[in-house]
Amino acid sequence: VAFARFLLANTTSAVGQFLQGLAVPFLINQMTDSNTWVGAAAFAALIPAVVTTPISGTLADRIDRKRILLVAYVLQGCITGGLLALHQADLLTPWRIIGLLLASGAVSGFQWAPIQSLSAVLVPRELLPQAIRLLSISFTVGRSVGPAAAALILAFAGPGLAFAGTVGCYLVGLLLLSSVRCHWEPGEVAEPFFTQFRAGIDYVRSNPSIRLALRLSFMMAFLGAAFAYSLTASVADDLFGAGGGGLGALAMMLGLGSVLGGIYISGPGGQVRRSRLEAAVALLFAFGM
Repeated sequence: VAFARFLLANTTSAVGQFLQGLAVPFLINQMTDSNTWVGAAAFAALIPAVVTTPISGTLADRIDRKRILLVAYVLQGCITGGLLALHQADLLTPWRIIGLLLASGAVSGFQWAPIQSLSAVLVPRELLPQAIRLLSISFTVGRSVGPAAAALILAFAGPGLAFAGTVGCYLVGLLLLSSVRCHWEPGEVAEPFFTQFRAGIDYVRSNPSIRLALRLSFMMAFLGAAFAYSLTASVADDLFGAGGGGLGALAMMLGLGSVLGGIYISGPGGQVRRSRLEAAVALLFAFGM
């Protein structure tokens, strides 16, 4: 029951994340008609997490993971509430959006480590692989449902309602996560924070498999994913004239593909060698781009 509530909280917050993730580039494109501004907004939303995510991994061993995640949900809701308030007051400018996205990106970096590590304490050890798969699928479900909701909201209501919906998603996620009973408590850590942080980096550097996975993830994100997500708003509006509804539909296809891929990996794909599967995925991704 605890893991089911945690899974639902993660799915709900993911829906809000992708709802806002489409409303912002749509609004930026409407305000500026500039791909440079759209790209800058995507950069501002993502780059702070490069710094904060590794730090959050070390903190998750020292502080209550559930508490870290609860604080992150509260902060994300407040940041999106700021976007909503400024938009409703007609005071939102591209630079103010960039500033709020930098804050949101920094907070998002503190979400991933607690989300991943909470699974390990909410289910028995023998069920951990299935729990990790379900957690991955819940995120990809959010990647589909969020854009689907954005398609309807942006087409018929506008970014204001999308921001309100995002705040609502974080509030629901906060309530669900608050009801999760987690009996794990951080133990005594003898090493100083930065010593432990450095040890984590050294472990990654000493493990060839992890280094390969990081390189592959970086190359796919750097050469493709960033363009696929950040420039979708410009493609939908400028190239096809499809507006917010078209933007949501395009992004929803990305999410639907992720859901189908997650289902395949959890089923028959689990019997395929990981190296062969990753090579096929990389080629398919390149073909799609």
